[in-house]
Amino acid sequence: MTRLRQLLRRNDGRNYATLLGKPRTGSNHGEETKGDRVTLEQLMVSILAMTDAMIKLLIRKGIFTDAEFKAELILSARPI
Repeated sequence: MTRLRQLLRRNDGRNYATLLGKPRTGSNHGEETKGDRVTLEQLMVSILAMTDAMIKLLIRKGIFTDAEFKAELILSARPI
């Protein structure tokens, strides 16, 4: 759990390139260094955190209920 908290603290709403605390400067996207790269684990944790926050906001706004969301998850998990 400590590793998860560390990764979430690093992602404070900035884009994925800045998860490591080193924002890219300029528009030299082809000139990234090892320090600018994020791991698959960091990307997945970031996506999970953003999705969780979005779902909680949509439930709080009344777009759908928690029960409706969970029911849809169960339906989506079924094989076709």
